[in-house]
Amino acid sequence: MQLLLLLPMQENYSMYKLQEAIIVFQNTRSAIIGERKLLDAGIAVKVMPTPKEVGPACGIALRVPKTDIEKSLLLLDDLKARVL
Repeated sequence: MQLLLLLPMQENYSMYKLQEAIIVFQNTRSAIIGERKLLDAGIAVKVMPTPKEVGPACGIALRVPKTDIEKSLLLLDDLKARVL
């Protein structure tokens, strides 16, 4: 299973400007597993449609708040997270 973690990119990008991350999955099964892991850890994850700008991906994405991005990456490590 593989997922992509998309961070908003801007000129003069700074981690401190980041409000949330969008986690995009290659398939629905991975999205459901990822959501469950984050919810079980107490992370306020929100399910949303995958942005069409991402290209080919599962139709389900997860939004994670700024304060939980690093924790989310650790929890989803076995799903082979990539930060773009």
